[in-house]
This record gives sequence, structure tokens and C-alpha cells, in this order.
Amino acid sequence: MELKDFLDEYKRALSMLKEDRLKVYRVKTPEEIKEGFVYETEYEGAPVLLLVANLEENFAEVVPLSFSWELATYYDYILEFEHPLRDTWIAQLDLATEIPKEILFQFNERGRIKEEDLRIIQSVLTDEGEI
Repeated sequence: MELKDFLDEYKRALSMLKEDRLKVYRVKTPEEIKEGFVYETEYEGAPVLLLVANLEENFAEVVPLSFSWELATYYDYILEFEHPLRDTWIAQLDLATEIPKEILFQFNERGRIKEEDLRIIQSVLTDEGEI
């Protein structure tokens, strides 16, 4: 597979996202934000998916997910997660950060990753393990 093929796949994926969709937002409570769940919003026509790896009282440690798994690096973790765009995703562990839970209230819940994947990601983020 050539770099041009990756670019064509990326453009095809983005064009699928430009379809007109009705956006419905529901206010969430802090208790509804859970570890292992993926939350999605859109930014400039592209999906933004955040995996909640760890929770504290007012903050969530999140890991961005990318659908361009072909471009994964040594610091990333590839996982399977069902989504209309594709089912293989990169958990970008080197970009993990803490955000206030309130930010996630405006995101849509997309589902949950496998418990085994969550434990591996949590282990790496706490420096107890390696990929």
C-alpha cells in the first residue's frame, strides 16, 4: 500500500462525515461519564473521539482516538471499537491529558472499549506497563 492510498482512504472517510446529520444534544450528569467509554463530537467536519481512561471527582483523563490507524507510532495502542467510520482505532497515549468532566457533557456517548484494552491503557498511563 502506498502513501497515496492512505490519503485517498482518509479523504473518503472525511467525505462520509460531511453528510447532513441532525445533531441532538442531551445534558449528562457527572455520574454518567464512565471509564472505558468513548465520547464523540465534531470539529471542522472531522470526528473527535475521546476515550475516558481514568476518572477523578471533577476531572477525566482522556485519550484521543484516531481513525487513521495506519499512521500509528510506537506510542500508540491499536484497538477495536465499533463505529460507523471504521472499527480499528489508534489510542494516542502520548496525547493523553486531563480535562474537566463538564467538557464531556456536550459530547455524544459512542460506546465502550473492551475491558482488557482499558486495563492495558490504564497500566501504560500510570507507568506500570508498556505497550
